Amino acid sequence: MEQVFGLKMVKIINYVSYILVRGLYYINLYISKEFRELKIHLTENVSLHLNKVQLPEQLINATISIEDKRFYNHNGHDVISIFRAIINNFSNNRIQGASTIEQQLVRTILKNNEQTFKRKYFEILLSSLIFKQFTKTEIINLYLSCYKFHEKIKGVHVICEKENYKIDALTQKDIYEIAARFKYPMLTKGNYIKYLKRVRTIEKINNGT
Repeated sequence: MEQVFGLKMVKIINYVSYILVRGLYYINLYISKEFRELKIHLTENVSLHLNKVQLPEQLINATISIEDKRFYNHNGHDVISIFRAIINNFSNNRIQGASTIEQQLVRTILKNNEQTFKRKYFEILLSSLIFKQFTKTEIINLYLSCYKFHEKIKGVHVICEKENYKIDALTQKDIYEIAARFKYPMLTKGNYIKYLKRVRTIEKINNGT
């Protein structure tokens, strides 16, 4: 789709969508007590995870390349991915996500994975708040610092410590493996082959092969 519209048009579409979402954000602040409570909970907790230590740039780039490739070109939600997911969900009769890193950050902090329209709607509205309050660098560092891989493994620093990765001396292989864990946080016999395929996909994307 980007080849049709071009990067500039993609940015325009996402910006117009962002303006509409911000309008809905303020409307829901006014009419919905539940939404106001979620907003308060999000803003109170997100600052607790703000990691002022810069994570390895290659790890950041690898994560973005597989989790949200238009991360730097959208304003919290990616309307093109949303439309593509809707079309694919109907045509293929399967659920496909379209969450940006901002949306995943909101979901992680609010600890809500319900598969409901309301949850997704509020998530998109709150992702616009994340985009407005933080820089993209802060957002990706927040995401990497607070992502819950397991009940006792929260954030990239912890998973590196638990699984013997040296955060200050990550190899290319280490980086691709860690980036793949956002989709497969817990490795099992049932998902290990899929995990290895995702590692290879990330390697191909970042090496241009």
